[in-house]
Amino acid sequence: MLMKNHIEREVDETFPSGFEEEHGFIDPEAVAQEQQDLLAMNPDEEPVIVTFHDYVFRDPLLYGDFRNAMNESEPRFYEDLVDYMAVHALFEEVREARILKFNMDTNKGTSSLNFWRQNEFGTFRRLFGAPYSYPTHFPHASCHVMIIGVGGSGKKSTTRLSAFAAECEVFEITVARGYNETSFRDDLKRLYTMVGAEKKKTVFLFTAAQIVEEGFLELINNMLTVGQVPALFADDEKDGIVSSCRAAAEEAGYSASKDSVWAYFLRTSAENLHVSLCMSPSGDALRNRCRSFPGLIGSTYIDWVFPWPQQALSRWLLSSSQNIKWYVDL
Repeated sequence: MLMKNHIEREVDETFPSGFEEEHGFIDPEAVAQEQQDLLAMNPDEEPVIVTFHDYVFRDPLLYGDFRNAMNESEPRFYEDLVDYMAVHALFEEVREARILKFNMDTNKGTSSLNFWRQNEFGTFRRLFGAPYSYPTHFPHASCHVMIIGVGGSGKKSTTRLSAFAAECEVFEITVARGYNETSFRDDLKRLYTMVGAEKKKTVFLFTAAQIVEEGFLELINNMLTVGQVPALFADDEKDGIVSSCRAAAEEAGYSASKDSVWAYFLRTSAENLHVSLCMSPSGDALRNRCRSFPGLIGSTYIDWVFPWPQQALSRWLLSSSQNIKWYVDL
């Protein structure tokens, strides 16, 4: 079952538990015991006999470790989440926790429909929760994503919810009149200070609408491929960062020299930074940009937003209509 789940998505983004490493991916005895436990919990219900084959090869097959995402002090367990209906309450808990933490308006932010993109949610949460393998040229090891879909399909809201479940902050730029590459570089300085000096796990959410100048993508391409933006900081700014990071660098085993501390800063930045690109497939813009900046496709996990599955839409409609009062004019 777990093997099927791993094959359906890419094996290189999974993180097997200790039990799986010791005993393998599928344990028939564990499956049988789980069925017995479910029957014992509901003795009055008519038992449904499910064969081992049907249980393993059911669709959807959903796994994740965010059942206790709201409790940061508790350990996480990578487990079977059963189906879309079973995870409805889980997503509602995560949504409510996010609203309370950030004091959000309940009418803003993530739409309930987007919660049913559980496969993408689980994938992004794993990517955002994993460190960057620095330096690397192996696809997906950088833990960056590019979500491709039309406007309003839930790209940004899925990213925000996944970042929250992975205990990451979300960094976004604000494009205003006169915003240019210099302004973008200033924002990137703040971003790298967060992830490198302050060591905050952060997801940089960047959309196609924020590409005011094509030069922005040159900087992002460097972030994706080498983990840094060359010549981003001036010498005096670099000296300040080195001074603030020297103690942490020495504690991590680096020498006190400027070059060594700066190498520590760059490595820490790459480990804590995840980029989420939200792009539209309309027109030729994305195709041309991918040709000009190969890091967009070579150093990201690419997710295409497809139509919602029927089970997800049906469950969302049912949950959304529960609080609606229907009046029939006889």
